[in-house]
Amino acid sequence: MVAKTNSVSSAATKTITVQGRCVGRPVLIEGLFNVVITGVTPSGGCPADFPANYKSLKAALTSTIARQDPPGTLRTGSNGEVIKVRNSSRVTIKFLNIRDGRGLAVNPSTISHDDGLDFKTSQGGLIFCNCITNNEEGIDVDAGSCNQVIQNLVIENDNGIRASGGTKSNIYRSNASVNNGDTPFESGASDPSGRHDGLLISQSATLNNFENNFMIFDSTSAMGCAGVGVPFTCCTGPMTGNCKTDDGLQLFGANNNCIVNNTITGNGGDPAAADPPGTGACEVVTSSNNKIDCNTMTGNVKKDMVTPSNNCRIISGTGNTGSNVGGPACTSASCPAPSCTITPIP
Repeated sequence: MVAKTNSVSSAATKTITVQGRCVGRPVLIEGLFNVVITGVTPSGGCPADFPANYKSLKAALTSTIARQDPPGTLRTGSNGEVIKVRNSSRVTIKFLNIRDGRGLAVNPSTISHDDGLDFKTSQGGLIFCNCITNNEEGIDVDAGSCNQVIQNLVIENDNGIRASGGTKSNIYRSNASVNNGDTPFESGASDPSGRHDGLLISQSATLNNFENNFMIFDSTSAMGCAGVGVPFTCCTGPMTGNCKTDDGLQLFGANNNCIVNNTITGNGGDPAAADPPGTGACEVVTSSNNKIDCNTMTGNVKKDMVTPSNNCRIISGTGNTGSNVGGPACTSASCPAPSCTITPIP
């Protein structure tokens, strides 16, 4: 019904509410306008103490969309992502557990290794207050513009949050990217920079704002691969040993982004990472003119799991500014508002 009524920009907003647990084929939202897909709203809304207390969001959400294993026949435009929004405008995804884009490890040969939530060539979308686990990328905004990624828990995926494909003028704020160093069942990565990063900005992503996010590794966490009902056990499979992250923040071929006031803690030590350039809080490769300022970097380590690595390692690129790349000490930092004429549906 929504595909028939919401294929034009003038369509009235349509809301689809998910209750309980829905397991099935990958969801593809193609060429739609003004659609809200929501789980049951938590009492009091998104937890007020999130993301500082990132566990509060997992406990608050009761609606789940999970991908079956194997995923079945894919519609044209889907690669097997749990949810893919493609060529669409003003689509909101909120209050959902989104999981199992990597499939279940009952038989590794059946596994299709894909993202949890992929916004592809879409604009004016909102990804708000979701818990996303057991996928390749948890969230990938690939091309498109003027989307907002706000207050999501992205935990125990291969990569956490990815901005790619030249996506621009997006806002990423108050998300928690936690323990995104899980072991995949194949060695190839979807991004040229590799995998196991908390926040990955790559493939010509530009003019995006990343503010007040948490990119952390928490060894006490019993969520994700160590949690009840999650099929993966860390440090098993062809890439034995990978349960550590590479970098909390990775820029790879990304220019003119604003990255401020984020917290990057406990990252590094991925045994599969190339060394050099190594692991730690932040790595910048072929990326220029980014503002990287007032980010708190503590407890991050090099690949040896001992030597501190609490700065941005500039491998290549010029014109990057801010306290985290050798600039003056941080006093305060903010990002300019993106140049957008379209606004998401809350």
